[in-house]
Amino acid sequence: MLTVTDRDKAEKIMVEMQKEVVDQAYFIHMYDKSASYAISKDLKGFSTNPAYPTVVRYFDLYK
Repeated sequence: MLTVTDRDKAEKIMVEMQKEVVDQAYFIHMYDKSASYAISKDLKGFSTNPAYPTVVRYFDLYK
């Protein structure tokens, strides 16, 4: 269990750390690729996975 004896000091340090992380960021997302799916309302078990947007798990599908 973590405890804080000086909450104001801890909050100041946390804000400084967050600013440092943002300042050290080395990339900016220039676009967000989206995927569209057209499926029958009779098809069940369909789900998307953001890590693999073009992969369909056929074994999860059923009617």
